[in-house]
Parts: sequence; structure tokens; C-alpha cells
Amino acid sequence: MKNLKDKIIGLFAIIGVMVLLMGNNNLQSENERYQISTTGDGVLRYIYLLDTRTGEIWRKKGNVWIEEMPPK
Repeated sequence: MKNLKDKIIGLFAIIGVMVLLMGNNNLQSENERYQISTTGDGVLRYIYLLDTRTGEIWRKKGNVWIEEMPPK
């Protein structure tokens, strides 16, 4: 009986360690990487995408994203 009790306690100890390790995994969300801005009048509408890490600016033209050159 003691052998079964030791196995059960060991199993719960392993599960507890796994829960602690998985709970401390700090992954940053990629949602903070991009900023989206829209401009335009009633007919034309432009959507811009800014990558805050690299500084790249993208503009959506139709269904295609085109890289914009930043002003110098």
C-alpha cells in the first residue's frame, strides 16, 4: 500500500512542477509590434502599417501590401 501512495504523491509532484514551469513561460504578444492607421476621404481610403521594431512602413493598395520608403 505504501508503494502505491508513493507513486501517487510522486505523480502529483511531477504535475505540480510542470504547472509551475508552464505558468512562468512569458511570451510577448506580437500584437504590440504593428500600428495600423487609416486615412482618406469618402472615395479613396489608404491603410498604413508601421512595424515598430524595424520602422518599415507598408501601404495597402487593393489586396497587395506595398513597402513605402520613409521620408529622409
